[in-house]
Amino acid sequence: MTGDLHAETRRVRERFTRFAAERIAGRGDLDNGEAFPGDLWRRMGEAGLFRLGIPKRYGGSGGGWPALVAAGEALVASGGNLGLALSWLVQQAVARFLVHGFGNAGQRGRLLPELALGRLTVAFAVSEPGHGAHPKHLTTRAERAGDRFRLTGEKAYLTNGPIADLYVVVAVTSEAEGRKRLTAFLVPRRTPGLSVAAPTPLPFLRPSPHGGIELVDCRLPGTAVLGEAGTAYETMVIPFGGVEDLLMTGAILGALSRLEARAVEALRAGEPDRTLRSELGTVHALREMLTGVALAAAADLDRGVAPSGIPQTVAGFPLAVALLERHAAILSRTGAGEDPVPARLQADLTALFSLSRRRLIARQERLGAALISNPA
Repeated sequence: MTGDLHAETRRVRERFTRFAAERIAGRGDLDNGEAFPGDLWRRMGEAGLFRLGIPKRYGGSGGGWPALVAAGEALVASGGNLGLALSWLVQQAVARFLVHGFGNAGQRGRLLPELALGRLTVAFAVSEPGHGAHPKHLTTRAERAGDRFRLTGEKAYLTNGPIADLYVVVAVTSEAEGRKRLTAFLVPRRTPGLSVAAPTPLPFLRPSPHGGIELVDCRLPGTAVLGEAGTAYETMVIPFGGVEDLLMTGAILGALSRLEARAVEALRAGEPDRTLRSELGTVHALREMLTGVALAAAADLDRGVAPSGIPQTVAGFPLAVALLERHAAILSRTGAGEDPVPARLQADLTALFSLSRRRLIARQERLGAALISNPA
């Protein structure tokens, strides 16, 4: 089994490395342009990159969570862009974890083949303006009207929101004793009453598009419900955070790999002292260790371990931050820190770590509480 896993991740790395080197590397518009590169997104579909992680019976190429981690790593390491990998990884996470994981036979058969071909882009709509994704503060509601639902509310901070054709919208469907019950709905972009806001301009993680949607009296059939009604927060929202963090670990590893490669080039060109050689060896060993941790966590997810029960994703965060700081120090001492690609990757990683810090700290607290409350 281990040999099969290594062979699969190796094939995926090779395939995604070739695409990234040929199609992504050297495209200056990815970091500097304001518009999302729709031409590149289409080429990714034509190359079959959206098939990864989707079962073959639905037109995908199969592959488990370790393959998706390895693919994200290769896209960034060879393409030199973290934002595009973010958009691709979130797309695949929604397709595999939400649509395949919670969809009924009809929803899977209708949506997954289109997702595998890259002809359908999907976004997960949970957070709302001003208060994020905390369940107590969510106000988007879905009211039953006969055999249909009527959705009203506003969602914000959606990765791929401005380009999505379909939104998985989480809305309040009932409330009792101060506790809101949330349900997920499949809402096509063309649904009357749904409007898509202009992309939110961000100085980091370009060209990944982020933005919001507004729902005003959106009428949906009962068949639009994804998963079991009233359970979306517990079964989808919380675990999805773990899935997203795990997949982004692959992209982060790709960025760290690219920074390491640049550091090696710089050290070869000069006369590195013993301290710099030792530091390079240390960061390489730590990155290899973090790679093993991420792939092990992904393999656990394939075996059915709940994303919230994978402590490796929590442990890897401070290690990745430390690696970034060490790479930055090496590059600055060798004079290679002016290279635009490593500089952008460092800035994107810093922004990503800052955005993720609060959520990961909360998860660390939950993990600690579980360890204390559960008997050995």
